[in-house]
Amino acid sequence: ALTLFVIAAAVIGSAMRSSMQAVVEIRRTGQAVNIAQSVLAELVAGSAELVDTPATAFEDAPEGWTYQIVTEEITDTPGLKKVTVIVADANSPDSHTHQLTQWILDRAALTERNEKSGS
Repeated sequence: ALTLFVIAAAVIGSAMRSSMQAVVEIRRTGQAVNIAQSVLAELVAGSAELVDTPATAFEDAPEGWTYQIVTEEITDTPGLKKVTVIVADANSPDSHTHQLTQWILDRAALTERNEKSGS
């Protein structure tokens, strides 16, 4: 009976440990998605410049979270950019990165293009 109890306790302990690790990973992924969405929202709203940036600390997140912006011109649609926000947590033991991609209209490029064609 004692052997069965020890085996059951070990199995339950292992399951609990796995569950706790999964919860931590889900929270980390959720935080990364929130940061990426916030950065993309700033870019869409025009409150941040739509240019490539190196890894930058995210001010509203706990220390260690960084984001990087990678833009790519869509050649057949002037003013449209493919924007990828890459988020990383330096405190993460596995150094996973998360990324979110969205197409965004670059209003500054369109304004510049219209000014050139209007003159």
